[in-house]
Amino acid sequence: MRALLVDVDSREDVNNNAIGKYLTHYKQLGWEVDIMKLKLPGYPHSRKHTTIDASSYDTVRASIIFKRNRNMISIENCSDVIIGGTGYNISLKLPPEIDDLEATLYGGSKERIEFITRGCIRDCYFCLVQEKEGPLHEYRTIERILSSYHGERIRFFDNNFLAWEGANETLNTLIKRKVPVSFNEGLDIRMVTEENALLLSRLNNYRPDYTFAFDDYALLPTVIRKTKILKRHFGRWRLKFYILTDANKPTNEAVARILWCKAHEILPYTMRYENCYESNNKNFYTDLAAWTNQAGHFKKTTFEQFLKVRQPSNQERRETSLTTFNRDYIEPEIIEFARVQKTLEVFT
Repeated sequence: MRALLVDVDSREDVNNNAIGKYLTHYKQLGWEVDIMKLKLPGYPHSRKHTTIDASSYDTVRASIIFKRNRNMISIENCSDVIIGGTGYNISLKLPPEIDDLEATLYGGSKERIEFITRGCIRDCYFCLVQEKEGPLHEYRTIERILSSYHGERIRFFDNNFLAWEGANETLNTLIKRKVPVSFNEGLDIRMVTEENALLLSRLNNYRPDYTFAFDDYALLPTVIRKTKILKRHFGRWRLKFYILTDANKPTNEAVARILWCKAHEILPYTMRYENCYESNNKNFYTDLAAWTNQAGHFKKTTFEQFLKVRQPSNQERRETSLTTFNRDYIEPEIIEFARVQKTLEVFT
């Protein structure tokens, strides 16, 4: 018997957890298993439709993470095909006997994907976690995860780990075992305390930074207060903030958050909501993401300087992006505030 597993749009350096579990399942059955990793990008202009001839397979299982890729594949000539994943069918769950398995690594990856918790205490408009997974709850104990640990790196994809009541105890376990770990999703900065900030800093974190979410300019007072705690444990440029950009919101809100990060030697990472790709300002959002998401450029250049490097021959685009960047700040004093806030002793 032969099975084909199709990982549609996981990043090149990340395995799809559902595909890894199906790989374990079919190997246990003694089937011959092939894996197809399509690596479809998130950028609309880069995607191409893929048709898969599955005539030589008895079973096909495919997983799509991003909704924008929902219609980008067709699987033909097989009568047993199931396509799942958040991007395809949010209500479709793995069978319990499959979900309970340990995922097998594939594609040369040496990094396990794990969840300690599922769900979230938040219900953000741009996120499907509550709809898909429900309230925050324990999914798999750290003891079980580590029972099959063989020295590989572990990347946790928990959606709101710090909000879980068992977070500190789990962090202590990871510290004692010296397990190389990282948290992939943006940690909830509203849940930061002196205790969990210290524990995070003691982890054997194999990535260069710790990522939190700064999705709304209205969170600035909280971000200032919680960053004060984090800065006691993390040095320059060791923190990163996901910056959600939404074409239905003023561009100045994203700009203000980014400039605040730069003033505090924190790396922003611009996360474009889907409507940014079809927006009249789509070129601006692309240029903004290119600047913020390349740490070397962001640390050393202003947005204007970066545009001259990125678009050396397109003066019209440079001017349009720069005009959008400088347009209608939330408050006239926001830029001055970002520039001199250390002098104002915001952190004291």
